[in-house]
Amino acid sequence: MERELKKVGVTVNHMWEQYLVLYPDGFQSSQFRHHYKIWGKRVNPVMHMNHKSGDKMYVDYAGKTLSIIDKESGELKEVQFFVAILGASQYTYAEASMSQQKEDFVRSVENAIRFFEGTPAAIVPDNLKSAVIKSSRFEPTINETLADLA
Repeated sequence: MERELKKVGVTVNHMWEQYLVLYPDGFQSSQFRHHYKIWGKRVNPVMHMNHKSGDKMYVDYAGKTLSIIDKESGELKEVQFFVAILGASQYTYAEASMSQQKEDFVRSVENAIRFFEGTPAAIVPDNLKSAVIKSSRFEPTINETLADLA
């Protein structure tokens, strides 16, 4: 079940529905979730991270590509879902952007900073191609535009 939940679009509710097909008289949703949560704590202990206020803003594009309808043309356009989150408070900013290109990414980061009404000590991208030129666990190379913004 743990492996299935890592797949795009799979939820605990989806897994419960599949479980009911195999075991029609089995647990209802709340009990299924309860037992899954207990099992998950034994199998996958979570590492708690302490965040200092104003220290880091984590940025990434989330999930699948979304679609919007252009009001003027009625055309269906695909958009990317940008998310920025402050580590300590979990305060979140999200917006749709037309692409994950460098320009759209930097604009979204600027919009997030304006929304939060302050600049964090560090902006942490998750190895996005529009943010990171060379990936590295310890010293990634950040693109020049994002570095200038920081």
